[in-house]
Amino acid sequence: MAKAARPCGWAVLVLSAAALAGCGAAAPGAKTTAGAAAPAFNAAEFGKLAARVSDLERQRAQADQGVAFLKPSDPSFHRISTGMGVLALSVADVSAYANGSRVLLNLGNPMSAVLQGGTARVEWGRVDPSGDPTGQVFSQEATFAADLPGGSWGKVELNLADVPPNELGYVRVADVRFKSISLRAAN
Repeated sequence: MAKAARPCGWAVLVLSAAALAGCGAAAPGAKTTAGAAAPAFNAAEFGKLAARVSDLERQRAQADQGVAFLKPSDPSFHRISTGMGVLALSVADVSAYANGSRVLLNLGNPMSAVLQGGTARVEWGRVDPSGDPTGQVFSQEATFAADLPGGSWGKVELNLADVPPNELGYVRVADVRFKSISLRAAN
């Protein structure tokens, strides 16, 4: 019985090194400008991009864990995983209410089931200049009074004490649960 041929690890390494050796060199006949100035590095723009990337990575990780980190000034939708499936969530409006804020959320149900008796844990507070939560964290259990039909949007109103709209930096929604679901009867 003949042995199957195996590529030698060192041969692959040598061939790879040879292929990469010319990566930094100019192509034959290419003209280069000696002493050409590199493009200016804009630290402020880089900082904004780095913050946005960090924000997107945090949103993605939290969505997979059933958490949505919403910023009142950001109208974009966030996905949040629940025991029933994935929902869409965004801030529709923020207004003053008593000693705090009234936040109206858009809650989207892309599934075909009607979700009933919803609850969630809601946290809110202020943020520092870099957008990270700072200071006291407030929390409450929220209840969704209305059913959320499949393939539709619903509104959830939250009255959040102690942080007025001009100071409200974030609303974090987690542990979204529903008491029951309703499906159409089979034909």
